[in-house]
Amino acid sequence: MQNITSLDLLNVLKSESKFLRKCSITINNFPIVKYNCLCKLYQNPDLRESFVRALEYSQNKKWAEESISNLLSSKNAEGKFYELLAYAWLTNRGALYKQEVKTREGQTLSKSKPVLDGKFDFGSKKTYFDIKTFNVPNNILDQLIYKLSNEPELLQYTFMIEGRKDCSYKMLQENIFYSYETIKNDIINRSMQEQQNFCYHIEDTPITIKVIKKRAGVYMTTCTFSPYKWAEENELFFIKNASQFTKNNPFLLICVCPANLLPSEIQLRSIARRAFLHLPNIKASVVTPFLDKKIDEKYVKGKLKLVMSRLSAILFIDTRQSNVNDMKGYLYKNPNAKNPIKNYEVLLGFNPNLKIVDDFVNDNY
Repeated sequence: MQNITSLDLLNVLKSESKFLRKCSITINNFPIVKYNCLCKLYQNPDLRESFVRALEYSQNKKWAEESISNLLSSKNAEGKFYELLAYAWLTNRGALYKQEVKTREGQTLSKSKPVLDGKFDFGSKKTYFDIKTFNVPNNILDQLIYKLSNEPELLQYTFMIEGRKDCSYKMLQENIFYSYETIKNDIINRSMQEQQNFCYHIEDTPITIKVIKKRAGVYMTTCTFSPYKWAEENELFFIKNASQFTKNNPFLLICVCPANLLPSEIQLRSIARRAFLHLPNIKASVVTPFLDKKIDEKYVKGKLKLVMSRLSAILFIDTRQSNVNDMKGYLYKNPNAKNPIKNYEVLLGFNPNLKIVDDFVNDNY
């Protein structure tokens, strides 16, 4: 894959679709070897077929052109990859939907008129949806290892994470993502002093980095993880984009889980349960730093009850399988939704891989 570029991938996609050959797509040419999602797409014809089917779905050239330009971008590749994967998951099972839907003023909880990723064309009361990559907090830890491994001064080392991986996204963002330069420089300085392997503990986090000189052999590390602790630490993920929730229509949040998240049913159910049953009781003023800044203030004067009642359901898509048709879905419905989702079987295309559907009816006390 060392010599494969974004232009090579574009040409492969075009060779497999008459529709895409008609599209006018401009991209920057760069090696895709550093982007695992793009390498996966280049190497997997079944995955490409599903992506092409989703891109062709509505014959919307403008949307397809913008989607591929963002996919084959060094800045947006991963986010757009998982977004298109969600569209592919829906398309493969015959779901009827429209992409990129404009909203009217007052239709969502936003101060403005956001564009949502889509709405389902079924039923008198349309269900809207938006797609998010759900990888908390692994994305920050993965990015940390990736960046350290590519620092010119540290190429002789292998880096491994050790510690508790059920910590909060916000805490890692503040102490790792925003502090990367400090971490990098500290490790470089230690590497100049140390003549052997060493451990570097990241201040104010439960994370330690094992810094190991590259040599033949097996490297081991120890991490702990509790799905319940992880759910508690990361439940505020669901208010980051709460302004997109629709006021008088059902709203489905589609969360695409990258393979490295390794989600379990316990893990996903735990965090969905906290979103539906715990967050409504929290005062908005307590979680202001985590709350969507675009949300209309009238919805957050007291508790988050009004906000969370507009989230009708959460669909998690587990992407560990190489074929989209084999990827499992886990649907969790909000027992306190103002606009409940109905006929989800039709909305989601009678998908046999929708493994779990839970409405928390016996948890809602």
